[in-house]
Amino acid sequence: MATKKETKWTSDTDRVKVMAFDVDGEAKIFELSLAPKAVMARLDKYVNSGEPITPEGVAKILPIRAYVRPLPEWVTPEILDEYKRAAAAGETNPFPGRCISRHVLEDHGVVFRKAAVDPAAHTVFSTGAYRDSDKDKIDFEGHLSPLTLMAIGRYMHKHRFLKDGTVRASDNWQLGFDDASFLKSGLRHQMNVWLIMRGHPAEESLDDALNGWAFNVLGLIHNREKRKIEAAGNRDADAASARPAA
Repeated sequence: MATKKETKWTSDTDRVKVMAFDVDGEAKIFELSLAPKAVMARLDKYVNSGEPITPEGVAKILPIRAYVRPLPEWVTPEILDEYKRAAAAGETNPFPGRCISRHVLEDHGVVFRKAAVDPAAHTVFSTGAYRDSDKDKIDFEGHLSPLTLMAIGRYMHKHRFLKDGTVRASDNWQLGFDDASFLKSGLRHQMNVWLIMRGHPAEESLDDALNGWAFNVLGLIHNREKRKIEAAGNRDADAASARPAA
C-alpha cells in the first residue's frame, strides 16, 4: 500500500505556493497560478498517484513555474560552475569556508553525493544524526571544573577593588604582568598554602592562597602562549618577505 504524501499551501492574492513532501521526506516547492481549492483537488490526486513528484509531472495537470531558491550574492557564475564540477567529480564542497544549503544548490543543478557514515570517523547518535568524531578534540567540559573556575573568578573579582577606592578592569592584568612578577607572587601564595597545610599560621586564608597561586600560574601560561603566537607570526612575516616578488 502506497504511503500517502502530504501537501501544504499558502496563498497571497491569486498566487499559491505549494510544498509537496515526497515519501522520502524531501520537499518539492512549486508556485501555482490557481485558487487553493482547485489546487487541493488536482494536486492531491497527483501526489498520491504513486508517481515521483517532479516539476514536469505537476506541469501535466497544472500551470506551474518551479520555485527556485536564490543563490547568495557572492556566488558568481564561475563559482557555481566550480560547485558543479566538484559535484560531478564526486568531490566535497570546494569552498569549505562558505556555506550554502544543499537544497539551494540542488535547485541550481548541483547535487553532491551523500558521504558514507564511518563509525570510526563520526559520532553516530541513536536518532540517526551524526557528526565528526570528537576523539581528537580537546574536551574542555571534561578537562576543566566549573567549580574551580568559579572560585578563581570570585577571587579575581574581590581583588579588583583597591585600597584607594579605585576599581580595576577585570582584564587589567592582561595589559602585561611580566614573568618575574607572576613567579614571585605565585611563590608567596604557594608558601602560604604550604604553611596552612602543615597547620601553621599564614598571611591569608587557604582559599585566597590557592586561588592566588592558581592565578599566577595561569598568568605565566598566558605569557608563554602569547610569545608562541608572536614567534609564529614573526616566522610567517619573515617567510613572506623572503618570497620573491611576482
